[in-house]
Amino acid sequence: METLKKQMLLLQSKRAYHTSRIKYYKGMVTLARRLPPEILASIFWLCANNFSSNAPLTYSQVCTEWRRAALTPYLWSRPVVDCAERTACSQARLWLKRAAETSLSITLYIYHQATSPDEVIKIFLPKSSNWHSLKICGTSSDVHRVLELCTLPMPQLRRFAAECPRQVTLDPTPLHIALTSATKLDACSLSSVTIPTVDLFPTSITRLCLSILPIAPFDISMTNLMMLLGNLGHLQTLDLRLPRDTSAQPLIWDTVEPEALDLSYLLQLKLDGHYDAYRLLRFIRTPMLQSFSLSYGEGLEPLNLPPATEEILSHFLQTNCDTLQKLELSSITTFPSNYGTWLGCMPGLREIYLHDSDIPDAAMHLLSEAPLLCPRLARLDLRWCENLRGQSLVDLVRVRTLARKDNPMSDDAPSTIEEVTLINCASVLVKDVIELATMTICRVLAPQDEDRCSQSLCSVIYVLRVYYFGEYRE
Repeated sequence: METLKKQMLLLQSKRAYHTSRIKYYKGMVTLARRLPPEILASIFWLCANNFSSNAPLTYSQVCTEWRRAALTPYLWSRPVVDCAERTACSQARLWLKRAAETSLSITLYIYHQATSPDEVIKIFLPKSSNWHSLKICGTSSDVHRVLELCTLPMPQLRRFAAECPRQVTLDPTPLHIALTSATKLDACSLSSVTIPTVDLFPTSITRLCLSILPIAPFDISMTNLMMLLGNLGHLQTLDLRLPRDTSAQPLIWDTVEPEALDLSYLLQLKLDGHYDAYRLLRFIRTPMLQSFSLSYGEGLEPLNLPPATEEILSHFLQTNCDTLQKLELSSITTFPSNYGTWLGCMPGLREIYLHDSDIPDAAMHLLSEAPLLCPRLARLDLRWCENLRGQSLVDLVRVRTLARKDNPMSDDAPSTIEEVTLINCASVLVKDVIELATMTICRVLAPQDEDRCSQSLCSVIYVLRVYYFGEYRE
């Protein structure tokens, strides 16, 4: 009996050993381990861009294969260092060592300082010739101090960003001195509590993002904004984000109307904020504008534009949008007649984005009845448009498809609708989605990088669409 027990224990021990080895070798042949290092590195790069800037550091600690892939230099080209950590200097050295000779996009947080930002920036300075972008977040005095240390040439620097939520002004002198050697600089971004001084940004930049943070009771001079824009004659992209609560941060206009501002090279204009800021459109000229976005605030209740603001917007669209290809309205509502006026001014319009901005059926009929407005229209992105009926969209797509089919070689024939996105449009039925899917690409889910509807009914619509219509275009 004792002999049998010993044999049983021996066999159990062997079985446990072989089971553990089987589990080990199964782990060795998983897809994650079989992927080539360059493919893994590409996946890590996507994760670093979309989810966590510390992804290379995290993935390099998983296993030997992942570490080998995570040590690819370009994965370390976007160092993010927070001076609130005592190990900020060692982190900076690690990023710099592993980035090797790749271009660097540096982000430095200096709100709370357990480590001196001066010491951190001095670590990166020997590689200033490799800097591609620089972003500094902190008080204006700290930003000044860091910029004063940036005296070495930065010939590859293309983007500069500063976020200063606690100070009123940012002195332009340190910025000008630091960026003197940045001959390729073309994009600047600033988040502050007031409009910056006229001479803050280099006059050669082509892209500007200016965000006035709604966290301090300071008046906002729109005249200063006009003067700032007037000093940037080469702008091609302008993104203005102004406060929506004008009781705490009033927008101040001079009693004397400013002169018209000619932004001859502007291609993209985005304006986000209180409707009083839309008065700016009255004083600017954009003869080459291709993309125009107007937003009252994402996720807010749609704004009914006051008559005076509607008049300003109508005048701007009638006089500046001959070349417009993309129109985006967010949380903006207007009368149906205005849509007819606006769309009639955009013969080259190809894309319409309406988010929380209901478009009535009457306006949709204008796009499908002769004479057709916006004959080059190819894409519709409609979200939270509660009153728009799906049948109106079906008629629009069908009319344009048939018109193009009848005259396939004619330049005068309207373009077909290439894609329709429908998210949380309550009056669009499942049968409408199915019918649209037979004629064009019809999306009922947002792209993954901007999906805010994962818990909504659009997932149900998507499932029903797959169930009822097996062969659809996606």
